[in-house]
Amino acid sequence: FNEEITKSDPRRAKIKAVLLGISYGMSKYGLARQEDISVDEADQLLNDVLEILHGVRAYIQKQSQNINNIRTLENRKLNVNPYDNQHERNAINGPTQGTASAMKKLSLIRMFREWKPEWGVFGVVGECHDEIILDVPKEFASEIEPWAKHIMEDEANKMIPDHGVKFVVDTHIGDTWASK
Repeated sequence: FNEEITKSDPRRAKIKAVLLGISYGMSKYGLARQEDISVDEADQLLNDVLEILHGVRAYIQKQSQNINNIRTLENRKLNVNPYDNQHERNAINGPTQGTASAMKKLSLIRMFREWKPEWGVFGVVGECHDEIILDVPKEFASEIEPWAKHIMEDEANKMIPDHGVKFVVDTHIGDTWASK
């Protein structure tokens, strides 16, 4: 949209769908169906984003040709089943998901290493995709929240330091594990 989009802007969901769709190999038809827009509008959105994100189109074309295995940023090998009708999408998305998984794992390792004994005990009660749910003593939650945010952002930015965009982590303190 050629302007900064905030989380409260209703267009954010559409752009997020386009960006995630691109990383999953979504076609203009899939985007049109998901966002309830015309195929022409979906095609225009995909092309606009790929024009802005130089090199992504070539990356997608190259990755979709990997029919046996792919590599994450830290060079971990991921096998792709060439007989699965989703193998091209898995080849496109696998390095991103695998690298994000490594960022999360490195963050968790660092949290365990840097945990302050005076905070008592904590537990990792959930982790999925790019999310970590910690169960911590309530009296330290407001101190732990920015600490955990810093670790997650720092690990991501260390792994991909020269991409021109800083990783930002959203955090939330809640009374239940599902309150985010």
